[in-house]
Amino acid sequence: MKKQQRIHPEYPKRMLRMTMLITGLTLLGFRAAGQGIPPFADLHCHSFLKPFYSGWGNPWEFHEHECPTTSYDMVLEKAGSVPKFTQSNFESMLLGNVKVAYLSLTPLEYEMRHPKIFRDLEKLRNSYACMAGITPNWEFFLDKKVDYWQELMANMQQLIRGNRQPFLAGKDTLFYEVVGSGSQLQRVLGQKNRLAVILSIEGAHCLGQGPLTPELLASADYQEEILEHVDVLKGIRPMNAEGEMLPFPVCVMTLNHFMWNGLSGHAKTFGQVEGYLLDQTEGLNTGVTPLGEKVIRRLLDKDNGRRILIDVKHMGVESRRWYYRHLADRRLNGDTIPVVATHCGVAGNSWWTIATARNGNDQNKVSWLHQAPIAMFDEDVHEIFATRGILGLMLDKYRCGGALGNALVDETREGSIQRRKAYIHLLVANMLEVVDVIKCKEAWDIIALGSDFDGMINAMEPYDQAIKLPTLRDDLIAYFEAPEDIFDLFPKRKVQRYMFGLSAEEIVNKVMGGNLLVFTKRMLDQEIASGQAAEGKSEK
Repeated sequence: MKKQQRIHPEYPKRMLRMTMLITGLTLLGFRAAGQGIPPFADLHCHSFLKPFYSGWGNPWEFHEHECPTTSYDMVLEKAGSVPKFTQSNFESMLLGNVKVAYLSLTPLEYEMRHPKIFRDLEKLRNSYACMAGITPNWEFFLDKKVDYWQELMANMQQLIRGNRQPFLAGKDTLFYEVVGSGSQLQRVLGQKNRLAVILSIEGAHCLGQGPLTPELLASADYQEEILEHVDVLKGIRPMNAEGEMLPFPVCVMTLNHFMWNGLSGHAKTFGQVEGYLLDQTEGLNTGVTPLGEKVIRRLLDKDNGRRILIDVKHMGVESRRWYYRHLADRRLNGDTIPVVATHCGVAGNSWWTIATARNGNDQNKVSWLHQAPIAMFDEDVHEIFATRGILGLMLDKYRCGGALGNALVDETREGSIQRRKAYIHLLVANMLEVVDVIKCKEAWDIIALGSDFDGMINAMEPYDQAIKLPTLRDDLIAYFEAPEDIFDLFPKRKVQRYMFGLSAEEIVNKVMGGNLLVFTKRMLDQEIASGQAAEGKSEK
């Protein structure tokens, strides 16, 4: 792992002199913070993933990693679009005008450590460096049993140790603060050089262990352990034998991730090659299990401990159907729970009209947008809007587009104006599909940014680091100030009609941070609060 300067290069592939770096980034920081640009907010990023598994432990610093040619050939072929550097280290966040980050902690699944056919450990480790930017120790690949819960708790302790601790970056002293209430959020937003962190978790597999066998899943002791771990995250059971309680709330949990977790059926994530190495078929597109129902109900319970909102990303269509029916029942009793989708593409179609909503990704081959089960469909958008939820658009070029949209990107040259335009058209098309479903001005209030930075994504090169998000804002504003036809989906006049009288700057400010800030304050003060103080020890 090659450690670089803490000051982030705007273009890491170029060898720039240090004076140019300092001057350029200082000007960028003044431009974002000193010219009245509202703060940005990110609904989903993995700033701790690489530091935790690679052992350097510091989420602030920029790191580059290499892609060894001794990796597996299929990894080398697939890794071209995966950034070889940290995208969301905290200094990059603040330099990029991000003031609120939903930090997603994610224990890597057993199957990710033991992919099929990969038997050469050196090649496997190199492949991880290539694809994920981590260089774990050998036990990571050799352990036949993985205790996800203990890994999560270790990662949580790392987060706790760094909370409110100073980090020196040149002449500046930077801090991150895990927040637990709206008032605390407002205070952090008002302070220079301080990042507000909202704690989230990706994958309820973190509640147990792997590999998950039918015998383990059927064990009453294991099921009880899963529910006890939920109580720890809700702040009503100690984290450890010393009696320490989690000092801040877990606000959001993505119920599913890549593999079967025994709780809820997941959506297909991987393409043909990745799917061969990482078999997702067990539990794919199935519904919610009885244990899953218990976990969901306990996560959402607000009478005993803090509520944890459920993120529907990675849930299969059948699981989402069950979940929305469950939320509808709760609404009848006066409890409206926001639907959260943290890092998604928008399908622009209905479950009922997509023949592959259950069984695959074939429809994606003939569409502009990502019409595969992992995307958000019209039914999902309706649920998010009806519950005053939030939908985060991810900055992955292959999750925002179907085959036609992706081909449009791939036909352009990296770094060209044409490629930037193709990315903006894809992102705006995803936004407009949300508005097309709801067909009112308020549809713009549920759209946010959920980058999935450092989540092994296929990055949009002009916007592949948090520090480059001011450029994304500029490009989006330029588009809405002078709209163009987008594919054969949205003619210019329809784009203008769907702006509903909002200015380009108003729309982009909503998407880049405004909507998520409003949602976060309401969530902290109302949606997840319990009889306990929501901030716990974090405010002391």
